[in-house]
Amino acid sequence: MLTNLPDKASCLCDLQDCIKAQIAEMERFKWLLGERLGHDPLQDRTLNEIYCEWIQKYSASFRTWWEDGRHTQAFSV
Repeated sequence: MLTNLPDKASCLCDLQDCIKAQIAEMERFKWLLGERLGHDPLQDRTLNEIYCEWIQKYSASFRTWWEDGRHTQAFSV
């Protein structure tokens, strides 16, 4: 039996934490976009479009940041 593998519950918690952090970053991106535009970005585009933009621009660096264990530090877009 393999004993050095993390248990399923631990992996699930890590995944949930990662997803929550990604959603928080996408919301922060939406807020920063609104600050830059001077109005709610949902007036011009859908939430899906805004989230897709974040995914295209920042998801790879977010994943590296998360996997490197740096999620105790702030992620910057």
